[in-house]
Amino acid sequence: MFESAIIEKIIGYHFNDVSLLQRAFTHSSFSEYSYERLEFLGDSVLGAVVAEYLFSNYKDYDQGKLTLIRANVVDKPPLVKVIKSLKLNDYMLLGKGEKQNKLQDSNKLCGDLYEAIVGAIYIDVEQAIKNGIDTMGYNGYSRAREFILSNLEQTIIKMAQNHSTLIDYKSKLYDYCQKNRIVVEFKSSQTGSSNNAIHNVKLYLDGVEVSSASGTRIKNAEQTASNLALKKLEINL
Repeated sequence: MFESAIIEKIIGYHFNDVSLLQRAFTHSSFSEYSYERLEFLGDSVLGAVVAEYLFSNYKDYDQGKLTLIRANVVDKPPLVKVIKSLKLNDYMLLGKGEKQNKLQDSNKLCGDLYEAIVGAIYIDVEQAIKNGIDTMGYNGYSRAREFILSNLEQTIIKMAQNHSTLIDYKSKLYDYCQKNRIVVEFKSSQTGSSNNAIHNVKLYLDGVEVSSASGTRIKNAEQTASNLALKKLEINL
């Protein structure tokens, strides 16, 4: 049985369309009607909310600093921390199998779940407005923003205040490769329409593919691919 009332209490939002909430918690191993499309939307909304917050509150920061901070905030670790602290991953709908418990606790799934919840809230409010339901002055973006800032605002502030300690994985990789005379090359491709594009990045070192990543923002995908490459090279971060 899907515990929608408990989940709504935890996240602080009551859904007009509970099926959206259930979909946000449904893994593809359980049903084809999974969270993946909601995750895609939530990723974009999350990035926009964090970017807007940084732009409005850190007016003396240049684009480079803002990009680095945003990339670290919307990366998996902060999202995973929220999901696991609230124990929301306990309510995931997963297919049966010996890997179920491991999957439920995986960082990737927890990060995906956070973004899917954001996407579900956004769509639920927008649908409610179309159906003439009173949303108390909220639209999808503003309500999703409220949820995001309720659990990530302190993380944003902390990272913004300590931005000099954040890791720019791409720059670190370039520094390492330059010292060791290794040629770095990123190759990117795009899927989806221009308004809903997914950037697929492959990272090559001396012509050999060592990592790949995808995302709605090419800079974030390159950061993720760089981080994966650094781990493979066993470079101390």
